[in-house]
Amino acid sequence: MNFEKLLNNSLFLNCNKESIKNILSLDKIMEKSYKKDSIIVQEGDECKFISFIIEGCIYISEISKDGDILHIKQYAQNEPFGCALYKAKRKGYPFTLIACEDSKLIHIPFEQIELLIKHDETFRNNFISCISDNIFVLRDKIKVLSQKDIRSKLLLYLSSNEKNGMTKINHTKTELSKILGIARGSISRELKKMEEENIISFIDKNKIKILNYNLYP
Repeated sequence: MNFEKLLNNSLFLNCNKESIKNILSLDKIMEKSYKKDSIIVQEGDECKFISFIIEGCIYISEISKDGDILHIKQYAQNEPFGCALYKAKRKGYPFTLIACEDSKLIHIPFEQIELLIKHDETFRNNFISCISDNIFVLRDKIKVLSQKDIRSKLLLYLSSNEKNGMTKINHTKTELSKILGIARGSISRELKKMEEENIISFIDKNKIKILNYNLYP
């Protein structure tokens, strides 16, 4: 197991390396690799671990009976997932987790997480912050999906990823369609209309400058 990369994860921010080593039983921790587009866990699978992304990224996804995929959230390198299911009465994953590129994860069993929470104050505080931050992520996703028209969804997506008046789009049009629940062609057409109406300006194919904030939902 790559212990150094594990400590780069947000749950271990400012934690003492030797303290964490003394608390954890490293032989109970599992490191596993996943190929792009492979399913890491399926909806309903029992959650027994908190997992840490040390390489790559994953999507939390909803897969319909027809096979349509809606990406709820993307977890990047050095982010944990499964925190919300620790101590939950219902242990089944509420979504399917899919590798969006070749990824490597470390899985730490709940009983080991319990020891960290009990014996390491810094880890405990980081864990509480993680749970709290997830509430706002869920709120933002619900806000986007609750919009009735394509433009409103796109504007909310752009505003939530905006820095200094610029939005960098880190997803392909296909990925974006799964995140927003919009057909790929509709996204391209609406972005073109928004540029023609001077709402946005394309700096390059992956960077958009926001010109008019008054139209944001």
